[in-house]
Amino acid sequence: MWKGLQLAWSHGYRRVILETDSAEAFQAIQKATALHPQFNICQEVWELLHQDWVCDVHLIWREANGCADILAKKALGMTTRSEILSEEPPSLVSALAFDLQEGGSSRVVRL
Repeated sequence: MWKGLQLAWSHGYRRVILETDSAEAFQAIQKATALHPQFNICQEVWELLHQDWVCDVHLIWREANGCADILAKKALGMTTRSEILSEEPPSLVSALAFDLQEGGSSRVVRL
């Protein structure tokens, strides 16, 4: 989440919607205290959230975040720091098809 905010800010985006499926991270940036084990990261997130832009933070169901999860796992194995995708990787095809069908979960989130 923090790295995504840094990237959006550095690229000049001024209206951002940040979605996370981590209830712990979402709650931490809402009301972490100095005793929280990740308080220093929360402070950095707060600083980014209060820059000259509009950034809405939303908690979403993990099922609605399937494509992002697949891409994040793929990124862990990358040897480069960034990669521009001109088409979806094969690993995303089934997740994208699943999203189009809106099936398989009683917790479908309409975006």
